[in-house]
Amino acid sequence: MAGIGYEPGRPMRTKKRRSGRSFFIWGIIFLFMAVFFYVLFGIWTDRFGPFVPNRTYEPQDVEGSLVFDGKLYADMAIIRGDEPMIALPFLKDHIDPSITYDASTESIYIVRDPHVLRLSLSGEGVWDELTKAEPFSVEYPIYLDGTIPYVPVSLLERLYPVKGKESPFAPQMFSSSSAHSAVFLWSQGEAVLLGTATAPENKAERWLRVRKAPSVTRPYVKELQTGEAVIIIGEEKGWYHIWTKEGVEGYVPKEGIGLDGVHTVQSRMIAPYFSETKNFSIYRPLSEKIVLVWEHVVNKTPDPKNLPELPGVNVLAPTWFELKNESGELLNRASIDYVHWAHTRDIEVHGVLTNGFDPDRTHAMLTDRKAQGRLIQTLLEYANVYELDGINIDFENIYYKDQTHFTQFVREMTAYLHAAGLTVSIDVTVKSSNENWSKVYDRKALGEIVDYVALMAYDEHWATSPVAGSVASLPWVEQGIQGLLEDVPPEKVLLGVPFYARLWQETTGEDGEKKLKQKALSMTGVENWLKDRHITPVWDEQSGQFYAEWIDPTNGDRYKLWLEDESSLRARAELVRKYRLAGLAAWRRGLEDTALWPALAEVARHP
Repeated sequence: MAGIGYEPGRPMRTKKRRSGRSFFIWGIIFLFMAVFFYVLFGIWTDRFGPFVPNRTYEPQDVEGSLVFDGKLYADMAIIRGDEPMIALPFLKDHIDPSITYDASTESIYIVRDPHVLRLSLSGEGVWDELTKAEPFSVEYPIYLDGTIPYVPVSLLERLYPVKGKESPFAPQMFSSSSAHSAVFLWSQGEAVLLGTATAPENKAERWLRVRKAPSVTRPYVKELQTGEAVIIIGEEKGWYHIWTKEGVEGYVPKEGIGLDGVHTVQSRMIAPYFSETKNFSIYRPLSEKIVLVWEHVVNKTPDPKNLPELPGVNVLAPTWFELKNESGELLNRASIDYVHWAHTRDIEVHGVLTNGFDPDRTHAMLTDRKAQGRLIQTLLEYANVYELDGINIDFENIYYKDQTHFTQFVREMTAYLHAAGLTVSIDVTVKSSNENWSKVYDRKALGEIVDYVALMAYDEHWATSPVAGSVASLPWVEQGIQGLLEDVPPEKVLLGVPFYARLWQETTGEDGEKKLKQKALSMTGVENWLKDRHITPVWDEQSGQFYAEWIDPTNGDRYKLWLEDESSLRARAELVRKYRLAGLAAWRRGLEDTALWPALAEVARHP
């Protein structure tokens, strides 16, 4: 061992040197790892981010966009000259569903019950169609871009509780005069938090960058100069969510924005067209329910001298006016003597307007504004001449494609009728899948327009029904009420009840095939039919009515009858009270049993 330089008792130093070198190397590795994870953690948490900001610029294209209620809507605005304009589809969806453009007159129509305003494309101004007056002039007319009408913001500010264009609380902000800017629209009373850019993103930067998300690792969409104003719409992870004056949306660090306070939007909407106060009084019986009875007039109104007293009835609705043709002319069967007879008994008269159940004639009128105008003007004249208290709209069998046209027609007509001091009601069927007879009614919209909605809760089994059944079984009626109440408040609902029943006849032919016939019977007719055959009806739990069945001994034909009588009427009156409805509407006078009137009077007296 001595030959290789080993000296006994002397410690070896080679391993010690290697151990120190290893410690140094591992220390360096640890330091680099610490820095690496620190940077990674900083980027992850956005705390260390200012040292590694993302410098990618991804501009937002906001041209043609609209900022409203904290949201950006693309392709809903344009700027012509220095006037921002809003697309009609947006206004219809978010501001006022009554706005309608009519190509034939090149005008936009706005219903402000009890007024109908016309905004002309030609720049004539704004006209009140009722008074034919020009309530105010406009600097910018409506504009048609292709097939889409646009309304200037300056005009909207006069018509609705909104504010646009230059902001009243910060004149330097949101002028929307640049073709590359979004258009801002504010709601009356809206609270807006404003801020000002006060510092750049870091000391090395000149600009405060607006990021796509609350992180400096995300691309930026705009650079703000110091002193530039912004709207603050939220806060997230130490960042403000903002709109810039051009409508660019993004995030900036909180320390880069100084708060300027909350400002409240004040509109300049004019009166009287947009006041909530209406100059007419809806008919509401004092501490009573409405009991409306339809008077079916085919050719001539009954002579009042032959009419019975009608205890409990407070509204009569004679079927006097019918759409005569596509031009909007009306058939008239009205009688001033009938009205005077009713008024001397404190009974209101609401003339019924029907479409004759003709879908083609109805479609032609609903798509012709001149025809609609002729119809409404004629109806107003009749209402005045015959001293009517209201109008009941009974349009049935309408093409489903005409739903929107029908709703708008009712909206505009109701405004005119209200201006004349008339109460307006409309008849609707129980909900079903039938398009022309049920789905055509936009019940929610109609319920918001008119004063009362009469639910025609009868003809559950109609004249051509393939099976025999009740005209209006109690469970079916209650289900119909519940369906309508999904769209219309109970204080506006009248429950329609039948004064008739259907007698069903089941026959068997020589070939063994069964056939079904029916005929409608008045309450007196039902009573006579039962007496002639010595039949005593039995209670049918399923329908909630009395039921009678009889087999003709001469030919074996089977007859079935579900009764409408005082018991069924009282059951429906209980539903009126249960659901707190406005009252009853009965079809029709002349089919009832005279013993029924006291029951009706009881309904009226017990709200």
